[in-house]
Amino acid sequence: MATEIKLSLTSILKTPVSDSDTKATLSEKLTFLVDEYNKATQFSEHKKVAKIDTATKEVLAKLATIAQNDCFVAIKKTAKKNGEDPMRVAAKTLRYAKPIVRDEDEVGEDGKPTDRQIRVIKSGEGKIDPLRLHKTLKDGIGARKDWFILAKKLESELFAANCEAFGAVTTDGKTATHDHIIATYKMKEESRVFALGTTLPQMVLTTIKAMIGEVDIADDRLAQLTEYLVRLHSKSGKGALTVKGTMESNFRYRLLEVCDMALTGANIVAEYKEKK
Repeated sequence: MATEIKLSLTSILKTPVSDSDTKATLSEKLTFLVDEYNKATQFSEHKKVAKIDTATKEVLAKLATIAQNDCFVAIKKTAKKNGEDPMRVAAKTLRYAKPIVRDEDEVGEDGKPTDRQIRVIKSGEGKIDPLRLHKTLKDGIGARKDWFILAKKLESELFAANCEAFGAVTTDGKTATHDHIIATYKMKEESRVFALGTTLPQMVLTTIKAMIGEVDIADDRLAQLTEYLVRLHSKSGKGALTVKGTMESNFRYRLLEVCDMALTGANIVAEYKEKK
């Protein structure tokens, strides 16, 4: 028989997450906090709302960690069962389910939105970071166990290519040439000196093979995968007229997507608002 958990808002706000909390306990806490949040917003208890919001984020973070760990265990089991490298399984998995919260318009009894929002629990997704998986599993993952060294070099090469394409300059006004970017990019020396290839497609292919091993990729397909990485790699920086590379974990996830496309032949799906 399941033990009923008595929840107190005061105790949860004091200690949102404890080492003894199970997934079930945390899920109950999340439901409780969302209910309390909606009550507090209804009566404009702003200080209480802020405290509940902070506690909710801690509970969600713990639940996300549990979901990620469960995903990693499943990847390891599948890889062992199929005699496959965990990197390949991760590439074909890409994401895992985790709970999230969203504030949505409340719907009245008449089916129309009211003038207030309520918080609800939804099913969200977490992205697999192959480096975190690599560090979690005893024997690591990847055809080459130093694949992340190559990945970091590719990250710098893509950023350098974008800087040159944009005609970017450094903070001291000098032209941001390829050689300057590679020489000054923050990375370990073993990444900086690694020779990935002479063209971006060659560099992408070398990195893919380091991650998932030998794979057949036609030239036109390789060009598409390279273009995908290049176009999504850089974004606007914090200041006006600045550009920066994507976060390392996001870049590693993009590489995992490319590995998936190389293995399964999956295509990028265009998402946009279509006219009615």
